[in-house]
This record gives sequence, structure tokens and C-alpha cells, in this order.
Amino acid sequence: MPDRDWYADEERSGGIVMDQMIHDIDQALWLAGDAESVHARQRVAASDPAVRTAHVVLTHRSGALSHCRGFWGPEGTRFRYTFDLASDRGRLRYDSAGDAGITFDDVASARQASGDGFLPDVSTMEDPYAAEIAEFARAVTVGGATRVEAADGARAVEVSRAALDSLRTGRSIPC
Repeated sequence: MPDRDWYADEERSGGIVMDQMIHDIDQALWLAGDAESVHARQRVAASDPAVRTAHVVLTHRSGALSHCRGFWGPEGTRFRYTFDLASDRGRLRYDSAGDAGITFDDVASARQASGDGFLPDVSTMEDPYAAEIAEFARAVTVGGATRVEAADGARAVEVSRAALDSLRTGRSIPC
């Protein structure tokens, strides 16, 4: 849980769903389309109310299902993210704890160190958050579209609020 007490008050903060899971919900909507309904559950540790997990299942109009899981762990828990996409065409899995993004074997490491590497130096690549802000600023000042629109964010908030309603009622909520 973030280090501000008001995060524990779901009426004020939206809790783990609005703090953390909204990003997963946003991505699920982007990948699988609009949600038809949402069902959510949450557990808070009896020993420490700052430790909690929440699960949100989205039923998409496309027929896809998305399962989002968020976890506020005890102090010292390292941040980690994963995803698993499956379809009749294959499966894609990612786990930030086990994938550094780019890995080199001994030969590639030696060639990279000698300046004759296979991949360009990525140490000067633009920060993705800075790129997002720059794209938005260009759209506002010069005009043009952005890859993500305000409506996308509003839709993620709407579905996240439905997830909060599901947590309160224990029922699936139409979106």
C-alpha cells in the first residue's frame, strides 16, 4: 500500500483498484475491447490491513475474458508485473521478475563491449513517461491525435468504478 493513510480508505482513494489495478483494466480494455460486465473480489489480511489482494474479471463484448490481480504486499515486497495472453493462435507470457528485457550470451556480450554489437546502445533511449508527456504536449500545441485519448482513460475509470461496486455488492456489474 502506498505510504499515505488515506489510501486505506476506499471511499476516498478507490483503494487498490483505483491506485494500481486501473492500469491493468485500461490495458485489458485496450487489448480485448469494451467490457460487458465486471466481477471483483478483495481480501484484506487480518494481521495487517495494508496487505491486500484484489481480483477483477472482465467479460468483454468480444467474448474475451480478462483476469486482473493486484497486490499490496507487506513492507519490503518488490514490485513485479506479469501478463499472460492466450488465444487459439498461441500464448504470450511475461514476468518482470525473470526477464531483463534484453539478455546477451557470452559472444554477444563480448561483441557489444568491443563496439561491434548486434544491438544498438539503448542507454540513451527516451524515457517512456517523458515520451507520453511530449506526445500529449505536441497534440495540444500543434494538433493531431495521440495514441491514447482522454476517452480511454475515462472508460478505464468507469470500469474501475464498476469493479468497486462489485466489491461492495459481491455481484457482477454491467458496464
